[in-house]
Amino acid sequence: MKRNLRWDHCVSHRASAAEGFIDDFFKAPHRQIGLIAGAGFDPRSAKVAESLSQVAAGRIRGLFLREERPSPHGNLVASAEENDRRLRELIPGALIEKFDIFDAVDNAPVGSRRVINLLRNRLSIQGLTDLVIDCSALSAGICFSITKYCYELSRRSTMNIHLVVLDNPATDGAIESTNCGQPRPTFRF
Repeated sequence: MKRNLRWDHCVSHRASAAEGFIDDFFKAPHRQIGLIAGAGFDPRSAKVAESLSQVAAGRIRGLFLREERPSPHGNLVASAEENDRRLRELIPGALIEKFDIFDAVDNAPVGSRRVINLLRNRLSIQGLTDLVIDCSALSAGICFSITKYCYELSRRSTMNIHLVVLDNPATDGAIESTNCGQPRPTFRF
């Protein structure tokens, strides 16, 4: 018995083909787009917002997430503030939400739970034809949780989900990961 899985229809693009897809697909005036992306220090924070705003200005709702960690370096905070400003400029009315990745009391990793609660309270898919999740400037654990949550939302609608990842080897190589203890399954909701 052959099952018809939703992801059987997935399409993958790389490099210029991905840029062409964004230009062609999202320029259609009936497309109402939600964008979830990181709003931290990473120089990739605004890249997808820039691309989408060029072809779909006025049809994008942004929810940008700023992962907060204890004692960040001043230059990282300054970069995050600049990305915050740029995202607000690109997508007027966008929400930029900050949340702590680690618990203040025992430093336990709580980012996944917090981002899911944030999405429950701040993400509205009403009227969206497409939801773009830009993982480029989000930590892996946070991105997995967001993607799983949004996938479950999309199963109850006709909304398309688009997952975008931009690489930047120099930035990725310079980011210092934080050990969060034992590996755990993605937060269930």
